[in-house]
Amino acid sequence: MLSAKLSANQPAQWHTLAILHTLQMPHSPVFLRRGSALTRKIAFQNGELIFLRNWAYVYRLAEKTDGSSKVAGKFAVAPLPGLNGPGVSTLGGHNLAIGTNAANKGTAADFIKFMSSKEVAKADTLATGQAHVNRALYSDPDILKKFPHFPILLKSIETAKPRPKVVNYGDATLAMQDAATSALQGQVPPDVALSDLQSQLESLTK
Repeated sequence: MLSAKLSANQPAQWHTLAILHTLQMPHSPVFLRRGSALTRKIAFQNGELIFLRNWAYVYRLAEKTDGSSKVAGKFAVAPLPGLNGPGVSTLGGHNLAIGTNAANKGTAADFIKFMSSKEVAKADTLATGQAHVNRALYSDPDILKKFPHFPILLKSIETAKPRPKVVNYGDATLAMQDAATSALQGQVPPDVALSDLQSQLESLTK
């Protein structure tokens, strides 16, 4: 059973939350600890943050020279840091699928083939800066000219881990977010937050 494999309340997780809390509390503005990915992106573009962890599309926006970004030409991209070396990113988010009850499965399949083609993927990458699944794009001269950080992005993808398969994924995600937030903001100790999270996850995945 999936519930038997849940292990949110472990020493490694306590240690991680404790370190993040120690690093974040003195240095991170309160509005960021309670904000969204969009809030952080805007703050970074306004020059209010030293570091930013976000999705690949942010690079293009942060490099804009139309006055919307104060950090254009002043930042670089690096792998996520870990406790004893590079950290690990998470795979997921670029999925094209056909629903079981779709009325036009053939048309949907043709659309997926179209969107997955190298030509379309390259055009979309140049327009958005998103990380596509075609490996050849990460060494394409046109893309590297506009997005020189793509080799770093490729290494991050190659070492990334897939998101865990969890029943009631949305509810489980919210539970994990709430637990992490309460610990990082100092509302409860990490071990208490994770103990409560363990109970919630076991209840959600019964």
